[in-house]
Amino acid sequence: MNIGERIRTCREACGMSQAELARALWVSRNTISNWECGATTPDIESFILMSALFGISIDRMVREDADVMARALARDRNHLLLVGGTGTQVGQDAAENTPVWRIDMPSPAGDPILDSYPAIDVAAPLGATGSVRLVRRWAWFNAVGYRVEEDERPIGTIKRGRALFYPYYDVRMEGFGRVQLKRDLKVADGIATVYRLEGEGLSFEGNVLGPAFSVIRNDEPLVHVCAVPTRSRLTFSLEVVDEGARPLALGVALAILLMRDYDRNLVRDA
Repeated sequence: MNIGERIRTCREACGMSQAELARALWVSRNTISNWECGATTPDIESFILMSALFGISIDRMVREDADVMARALARDRNHLLLVGGTGTQVGQDAAENTPVWRIDMPSPAGDPILDSYPAIDVAAPLGATGSVRLVRRWAWFNAVGYRVEEDERPIGTIKRGRALFYPYYDVRMEGFGRVQLKRDLKVADGIATVYRLEGEGLSFEGNVLGPAFSVIRNDEPLVHVCAVPTRSRLTFSLEVVDEGARPLALGVALAILLMRDYDRNLVRDA
């Protein structure tokens, strides 16, 4: 069984259509169709997400198509978004009572590049009161402005802009300094695209495009982000480790997820 047949078999076993799998992986339905008929092969990120979604190892997925990973690595070596560190187990540093928030990424409204999301709800941990919501306030060409609300009270803003050819997200949360999330090029053993965080002593741990990564603040965990695949879309759990910096943790996590999806629409489906 080749990789295309394996993907189709796993998808059907989960009761998913090509369109549902495409939404869960943040690719187009045509991309899924091309994988299944063997016209193209998935990239590394998609292998990781399908492994989690289908509940099988990547080794098992490609076992009878041994060259597929080598082809993916060769093709994607200049396009992988690389972040410092060797990866992290989400929740490994979190206490048992660490608040876990949940985000269901909706489908973008209209043109995903120019319009983006009208609103994103952040579900509070079990037993907690209140709600957090990201609301789009304006959109103009490649710029979009969002407001972060808690119980309908503004607690911060997120703005997507563009510096030269690269997008950035400007995060300003109440009680904290300015943070910028940037996508840039790194020239080392080839050209790779990287995400960078600037401000408030923030950095990444793990692969920001993988199924799990963390945001670190002054060498201490701030928030762990984990992808939780579902049948229709990708859901994320957010373990806020530093509750005193919760607004910053949620604002930065939302900006990262917006950047991931913007990059997917702009680059992966191009």
